[in-house]
Amino acid sequence: MELVLKPSKGAQENLDRLRRHADDVDVALVQSGLTREAEPGLVSLGSVFYEPVWVFYRDRTSSSAAPNWQERR
Repeated sequence: MELVLKPSKGAQENLDRLRRHADDVDVALVQSGLTREAEPGLVSLGSVFYEPVWVFYRDRTSSSAAPNWQERR
C-alpha cells in the first residue's frame, strides 16, 4: 500500500475525483451533505468529526431582535 497525498481545492473536487476515477484516487475526505442518497461505487467509511453549522443572517429591522432558534430544533 502506498499513500500519495494529492492537493485539491476542497471536498467537492475530492468527490469529483472519486466519481470520475481520476488521478488514481481511491480514498478521499469529503464533507457530509455533498453526496446523493445513493452513490454508485462509493461507500462511506464513517465520520471523522462533528462539523457544526454556522448560520448568519442580516437583520434588517434591528440588531437586537434575533429569531428564537431554540424553538426550531
